[in-house]
Amino acid sequence: GTRSSLAPLRAVTGPVTYLGMAVEASGYIYVLGYDSSGRAPSDYFLDVYEPYGAWLCRTTGVAAASIAVDRWRNVYSANWERLEANGRTEPSVSQWTPSAP
Repeated sequence: GTRSSLAPLRAVTGPVTYLGMAVEASGYIYVLGYDSSGRAPSDYFLDVYEPYGAWLCRTTGVAAASIAVDRWRNVYSANWERLEANGRTEPSVSQWTPSAP
């Protein structure tokens, strides 16, 4: 069959804002975004797609500004966190390690 460089993203019912996309060495595609206003951590999600574009899974609560994925499928995110010590919002980095397939 014919291969395409386009793949549809998971169907959604409301407004979605996409923040980032990363592809790891095996071709799995990671898409970061949020539903609604993006004001609550529960609005955020990280979708994972198979190398040929089929949706695989979603993790909610990934409140991040951007992502990167390494060859072992560890996901790194750039965040903004409010520090209680000084009350300011500061940049931070988080890492998610995937479970074994």
